[in-house]
Amino acid sequence: MNTKGFTLLEVLLVLLIISSLVFIVSINLPETKKNSQSTKEFERLFIQLNNLYDESVLFNRSYLVTFTDNKYFFLQLLKKGLKR
Repeated sequence: MNTKGFTLLEVLLVLLIISSLVFIVSINLPETKKNSQSTKEFERLFIQLNNLYDESVLFNRSYLVTFTDNKYFFLQLLKKGLKR
């Protein structure tokens, strides 16, 4: 009887080869994400937002974050208006 298809051993061997290649390639890839300027700026903003949150809870203050095209501002909300 002649059947078409692959045996379980052949399929497992192909999966082993593919997973080994993916592992080797993933180890050798440069870590461009960690070194990019945008990632560093995002991490900096994240830290500043966490600090601002802590300060707002600690001192019972309200803050506003304003984003423009290439920068952002933190403003303290006062009864009279805004303070930079």
